[in-house]
Amino acid sequence: MRGPSAQGRAGLALCLVSVVLIFTVGLLGASAVMRGYPAPGLARGLSANPADTLITSLLFAALALGAIGVFFGWLALRRGWSPSPRKLMVTGLVCAAVLVLVPPMGSTDIGVYAGYGRLA
Repeated sequence: MRGPSAQGRAGLALCLVSVVLIFTVGLLGASAVMRGYPAPGLARGLSANPADTLITSLLFAALALGAIGVFFGWLALRRGWSPSPRKLMVTGLVCAAVLVLVPPMGSTDIGVYAGYGRLA
């Protein structure tokens, strides 16, 4: 990479690809990471019944790309990259808003809390 700015942009791009992969897993519908949850938002009505190996591979790729992206960003910051805090904040908020549109993944806490709420 040429300089810290290019390295920082590459890191951000990898992190965005990671978010897109996680969003894609959510859109595919019920899978090993979210069996039994009703699909809210955009995922309502979508149920591709993906293979567990596909879901695991997509989530592994998202984790790896996100980690590499953070590492690139960290290196770029150490080399003097100075990104716009406002743009980073807006990008983070947009990514969070996008991930709110898919069902919860990897935890049964939400279902347990809902069940306890109904019991109370």
